[in-house]
Amino acid sequence: MSGNFAGTLYYFRTAVSRGRYNQILDTLSSHFNLNPILLLPPLVVLVLIFLRKPTIPVFGIGIVLAMILAVAVQGRSISEVLSALANGMQTSTGVELVDSMINRGGLTSMMSSVALIIGAAVFSSGLKTTKVFDFLLNTITKYAKGRRSLLAFSYILHLVLASLTGVYLVTFSIVGPILGPLFDKYDLHRKNLSRMLEDTGTAFSPIVPWSNISIFILGTLGVSSFDYVLYAPITYLGVVFAAIYIMTGFGIFNSKGVMVIKEKK
Repeated sequence: MSGNFAGTLYYFRTAVSRGRYNQILDTLSSHFNLNPILLLPPLVVLVLIFLRKPTIPVFGIGIVLAMILAVAVQGRSISEVLSALANGMQTSTGVELVDSMINRGGLTSMMSSVALIIGAAVFSSGLKTTKVFDFLLNTITKYAKGRRSLLAFSYILHLVLASLTGVYLVTFSIVGPILGPLFDKYDLHRKNLSRMLEDTGTAFSPIVPWSNISIFILGTLGVSSFDYVLYAPITYLGVVFAAIYIMTGFGIFNSKGVMVIKEKK
């Protein structure tokens, strides 16, 4: 997401003139009712996420609210809304740039990601059946003699795997099952593992030139990862801070949710 935003920012700063900005805004205004109430779905989702509500119901609520507003505010029919959910927005404004921005989305557009997840699950089950997981687990156990060394090995392992494969969804399905039991063994909360996977996978992936996300941004916006990297500090600062957390113990929690540097000796 950070890569998408940065790429979009770079694209508009370099390729779209002020006149084009005005044309985009005028086109959107003439074809849609740009009412502030349309901000309600994302605001509700953000509030519920902040309140730590379950993920799937939260996004379900956001989708339902958006559907209601599409009918009530935009005057769309139920069939049009359902079609957009399945196949994405399909309309013509007469402005090619605007059409390329809004004619997207839908469940079918996610099929490649779904197929990737299914493939990752199949690949992961094969590795588990052939005892590859056990080999990696035994290797890490042999050299990881404490919390800090375990965190360091985990950090390096996933950063290397995610960088080599370029698809963090695959590495999640490999590294997560391997390291989960080890984190339990060393009394480390699994949220440390989750954050480390995000920092070295999800956040970092957009600046790996051969990753699926970087290729998507290049194909969609025509901007390479080398061009937008400076506009997306979250992609590399996550890796930096993850290393700092490991070295200092700050932000690392035990299974009871207590930061390890505050544990009683």
